[in-house]
Amino acid sequence: GINDQWNIEGLEMYEDAHVQIFNRWGANIYNRYGIYDSWEGQSKDGGELPVATYYYVIILNDDRNRQFSGDVTIIR
Repeated sequence: GINDQWNIEGLEMYEDAHVQIFNRWGANIYNRYGIYDSWEGQSKDGGELPVATYYYVIILNDDRNRQFSGDVTIIR
């Protein structure tokens, strides 16, 4: 019940944000345009992903077109 979701605080202020998550081979496993709620470690089709490190790219689509990237690890 702790850390079951990846919440990105403050992202709700960017209505046009684009969040992408990739596996270690570069396959896109999650896409979200617009208001971001949270990610629960599931693929695009809703299946549970295995324990691993995943990589994200967040494009704010704001007036400065800022982008952020990094990694997030699923531990079960």
